[in-house]
Amino acid sequence: MTAGRPKRDTGTPSQTPKVRLGCGRTMYVTLAPQKKWVFLTTGKSGNCVGAWSEALSRLIALAWRKGASGQEVIEELQGIMCSDPGYDRWGYVTSCSDGIAKVLMEIEKDAEAEKDSPQKKNNNNNKVSSLQEEVR
Repeated sequence: MTAGRPKRDTGTPSQTPKVRLGCGRTMYVTLAPQKKWVFLTTGKSGNCVGAWSEALSRLIALAWRKGASGQEVIEELQGIMCSDPGYDRWGYVTSCSDGIAKVLMEIEKDAEAEKDSPQKKNNNNNKVSSLQEEVR
């Protein structure tokens, strides 16, 4: 029997970039790769896109918990095409899946940069702490 999907830990630093999709929707990608979870939000629940995004977020988190690397997830999602591609800060976004891959690539790149710079890591932790204080 599997343990099921972990509950969201609000104390874990996470990122929630916004991805504009060609279909006119906006997708919010909340990621905490260090805790092996991801949440995708594409609008109100109860529609097909909302169900698809929840299913995909569960599969990504499952892959991470089973040992898949961020790069492996990126390779599987990157370049998938839909009928309504769009442009965002990451350039040409060919689908929801491709948008998620682009967000993951940015986070992987930031994680590599943090490994090289301990001072930057401390600055990012301070930013997360100040954001959490502002929310309270």
